[in-house]
Amino acid sequence: MRKAILILLATLSVTYLEAQQNGTFDEEKAILQYQQQMVAGETKQAFETLVSWYYNTNKLYPAMLVAEALQTGTGTEVNMETALALYKAVADTPAPDGDENSKLIIATCCRQYGTLKMVGEEQLTPEGKAYLQRAITLTDDAMALTLLGMLTIDDRKEEGLGYLRRAAERNSIIALELLGEEAASREDMDQAMVYWEKAATTPIYDIAREERRNADLSFLANPNLSTNPTIVEYQRDACYHLADTYFDMEDTKTALTWLDKIVQENDESLILRSYCYFQTDGREGEAIQLLKDIYDQRHNPEVLVHLGILYHYNGQDTVSMTYLEKAKSEGCASASAVYNEFFNH
Repeated sequence: MRKAILILLATLSVTYLEAQQNGTFDEEKAILQYQQQMVAGETKQAFETLVSWYYNTNKLYPAMLVAEALQTGTGTEVNMETALALYKAVADTPAPDGDENSKLIIATCCRQYGTLKMVGEEQLTPEGKAYLQRAITLTDDAMALTLLGMLTIDDRKEEGLGYLRRAAERNSIIALELLGEEAASREDMDQAMVYWEKAATTPIYDIAREERRNADLSFLANPNLSTNPTIVEYQRDACYHLADTYFDMEDTKTALTWLDKIVQENDESLILRSYCYFQTDGREGEAIQLLKDIYDQRHNPEVLVHLGILYHYNGQDTVSMTYLEKAKSEGCASASAVYNEFFNH
């Protein structure tokens, strides 16, 4: 397997080959060099060092990192065929007894391979499910549990919820947020808010690539790594749902507290923020200006509808009509309904 992989990496320099042939390879030096190169942004050189580390040691960890680099195109061109081959090679490795680091690596590669094999598929594939379940068997992998929950909940709800609940026990932000949505769909808002608050307050583990050492790899078990950008989105959604619920309870102060915890606000959360401002004495003008700023930046016609609503509540119906007419002209489906509700009695 290693020779086949190296054939596909023929564009690299031959320094890693020379190191092995001369018997001079220093693994600790290679690890340190790799970390320093990543910190410096020298991703191409870091990838060569990484391949050298893998070739000369044939260890699971550098094999996984090479696969990740090939998958993401970090320091090299994207090569999914080779990435999949490496992930599978590691995933199929027998897990040694008592070696927790190796189990974590193998489980991570099982999850990555299983997930990638389902890209473009409309449903959970047998091979993909088998590798996700192997990851769970090895380490009770929380991200694999979350993925299986997401992929099965529509067709087999109780099975999917079972996976998500197990992942939530491991503090998976995604699982917690989704369980909150499921509880809200049953109008169990007390339970929904418990899940959402846990999702909103669980820390995202900030792990830089240069910190990936070869000693303690326990971070691989954390389902909330900063290297997964969707984690931030799900945590934002949890904060938003909490804010929206408190706004409906007319507790705008607490609603704003949750909105303030969002790292990357989107139009939805900013619109809710504007309503919170509008309900706060002395901040009506700030609310309207926030909506104007959102529209100027992204030209979302839905924002015009909300401007029309706030101007109407502010007693400025002529201005309200202007914004609602503009929203209709820009194709916003909800604008006509709001206009009729306000002005066509």
